[in-house]
Amino acid sequence: MKHLLHSFKLVAGMMTTKSAYTGPLWVQIGISNACNHRCIMCWDHPTYVSENNPYPSATSRRYYQMHPEIDHTKGFMDLGKLEELIVDLYSIGTRRIELVGRGEPMMHPQFDQIVETIKRRGFNLGIATNASLLNPDRCEHLVDHDLDRIVASIDAGSRDTYYRVHTRTNIESFDRILSNLRVLHQIKKSKGKKEPQVMLSFVISRLNYHEAFEMIDLGKDVGADQIVFKYMVPYENIKFLELTEEEKRNFSGQLPAFMKKAESYGIDLKIEPPIGDTTTNPKLYHKKTETVYSRIPCYIGWYFSLITAEGSIIPCCQCMEKMGDFREQRFRDIWYSKRYSNFRMSMKRFPEHYDRPTNCACDKCALDKINATIYNTLHFFNPIQLFEGQREFSVFQLLPAIFKGKTTKGAKVVNRKSGSSL
Repeated sequence: MKHLLHSFKLVAGMMTTKSAYTGPLWVQIGISNACNHRCIMCWDHPTYVSENNPYPSATSRRYYQMHPEIDHTKGFMDLGKLEELIVDLYSIGTRRIELVGRGEPMMHPQFDQIVETIKRRGFNLGIATNASLLNPDRCEHLVDHDLDRIVASIDAGSRDTYYRVHTRTNIESFDRILSNLRVLHQIKKSKGKKEPQVMLSFVISRLNYHEAFEMIDLGKDVGADQIVFKYMVPYENIKFLELTEEEKRNFSGQLPAFMKKAESYGIDLKIEPPIGDTTTNPKLYHKKTETVYSRIPCYIGWYFSLITAEGSIIPCCQCMEKMGDFREQRFRDIWYSKRYSNFRMSMKRFPEHYDRPTNCACDKCALDKINATIYNTLHFFNPIQLFEGQREFSVFQLLPAIFKGKTTKGAKVVNRKSGSSL
C-alpha cells in the first residue's frame, strides 16, 4: 500500500506540475570518491588520459572546473551527514538505496557501520563494488545484516584478462575475489538465506569479448543469481577498446548460446542494449535516444537522484547539473527546491524543444526504456511508438525493479499497428 501511495504521488507530479509531491523512488549514494582499482573503461578514474587533462570528456572537465571544491578521486562521505541524509530520505518516502559512486564503496573506513545504519532504517539496499575488499568476516556481516544485493564488477573470464582490465591490481586479485564470492555463497546457504543476491557485471570490450562463455562459467562457480553483459561506453581516448561492427555482430550472434548456457546453470542473463538490439544499428544506438527524447519527456527528476561523496546532489549519472549540496542544505529542501523543480520542467518539455542540457549526456541515456514505459503507461489511451520494434518493460516488471531492485527478465518488444512511429 505504501508503494502504491508513493506511485500515485509521483504520477501526480509527472502529469500535472513541475513539482514533486514525494521523494525519489530510489537514490544512488556515493560514499567514496577513492578507488583501489583503475579500470580501463572507467570514466571517474580514467586510465588513458594525460596529466594536463585528466578528464575523459569536455562535460566532465567543465563540471569540475565549475566546482573546484570537489576532488573526484579522494574523499569519503561523513557518517554524521549520511545519517542525516538517511533520515530525510525515509521521511519523504524513499525506500531503496544503492551504494555506488565515483569510487569503491568498501574503501570507506566505516563501510560496515554504514550498511548497519541504512538497513536498520528498513531500506532495501544494494552495493556496486569491485569486490576486492570482500573477506569472510565482511561476507558474514553483510548476510547477517540483510544486505539485499551485490553487483560485482568482474569484467573478465580469466586471470590474465582481469589484470589487463582492472589495472593497478595484481594477478592474484582475480582468484581472491572469486574465493570470497564462493564464501559468501556458502554463508548464505548455511544460514538458509537467499540475500544478498549476487550479480556479476561484465563490461564488454575488445579485451574480453572472446571470454563470454568463461564469464558465465564463473557465475556458476561463485553461485551468482544474475550476470549482466553491457558494452563499454568509450570516451575519446579509449575508442580503440570498442568492438568493431563485425565483432559486435559476432558477439550478438552468440546470444542464444549464451542464454542457453546461463539457463542451464539457473542464472538470469541480462543483456543490455545495444547488444542484440535489432531495433537499431549499434553504431547509431545513442542517436536513437536523441530520437526518444524528441518525442517524450524525461521523468528522472521525479523518480531518482544521485548523491556524491562530497555532498553534491545531481539528477542522474549522466547529468552533471548540480541541484545543491547536502552539506549546506537538507536533502529534502534541495529535492523540493525551485532549482530542482525548474530542472524537472525543462526535462518534461523535451518534446517541445529537444535541447540537451549543457552538462547532461542525454544522447547516451541508459534509462530511455524506463522513461518510454512511464510515458506509455501514463498515456495508455494513446501510446506512442518511438521506433521499430520498440522495447519496453511492463509495469509489473518495472515497479519491483524500481522499488526493490528486483532483477528484470528483459524488456518486451512492442510492434504497434497503430500510433505514432518514426
